[in-house]
Amino acid sequence: MKPLMRKWPILAVIILVVIFILLIVITALDTNNVTGLESVFGGIAGPIQGFFGRVTGSIGDFFGSIGRNRDLQKDYDELALEASTLATENQQLQDMKQENERLKALLNYSEEHPELTVGYAKVTAKNPGTWFSTFVIDQGTNQGVEVDMAVINEDGLVGRVMETGGNWSKVVSIIDGRSSVSGLIERTRDNGVLRGTLDTGVNEGLCHMYYLPFESELLPGDVVSTSGLGGVYPKGIPIGEITEVSRSGADGQKYAVVRPYVDFYHLEGVLVVRSSTEQIEVD
Repeated sequence: MKPLMRKWPILAVIILVVIFILLIVITALDTNNVTGLESVFGGIAGPIQGFFGRVTGSIGDFFGSIGRNRDLQKDYDELALEASTLATENQQLQDMKQENERLKALLNYSEEHPELTVGYAKVTAKNPGTWFSTFVIDQGTNQGVEVDMAVINEDGLVGRVMETGGNWSKVVSIIDGRSSVSGLIERTRDNGVLRGTLDTGVNEGLCHMYYLPFESELLPGDVVSTSGLGGVYPKGIPIGEITEVSRSGADGQKYAVVRPYVDFYHLEGVLVVRSSTEQIEVD
């Protein structure tokens, strides 16, 4: 009995297969010549045929939906890739547009000041932090760049070259605490020395102008440019505007807070001044 019970699933499958085969045979016969036995088998096989039909139909629908989902996923992946490619190309076009605008502005500046011999350089690295207090450019001794050459952009004075290599140079900006620039206040013609405030406890990207005449009458908005004293920076390069006048120390020494024209948050291209023949006219 037990062997028969173990074989029962196999027998059930065989019986179902036989019935299914009979079903196929009966449905293939001419309905006008159906015998009583065939009618019995037909009555039994009909529901089974319907069951198998529904099962096979469901299976077909299932695999069909898988195929359709695969097609939809493929279309989605292709559209996503296309959208990503278009976004990348659009960003590249925007970058090229901005680069062209920067180059145009620098070119216009150099054309407006033929007294300066300049060379374009791209910023390739910078110091840690938000400010461009020191940074590296892609021009060096192989391109004629030397230590202490002035560095400018279309807005005004950026700094000077402090170190050079074959195809690179390091620039220190005027907002760096190690920087010192001889400046001239355009309205009063007073001279002084500008020093950067970074690394001195004042991290606002400003300059302080010292050694001003005690009786000088400075006002916020006064324009400061390079004086040409010291031989590093050509005379007349715009530096910035005075925002505040204060006194410090026991002797009440006067100094001015100067906000540079150059945006030291964002520097991508600069001009290295190779030589200068005349004073620059400050607007």
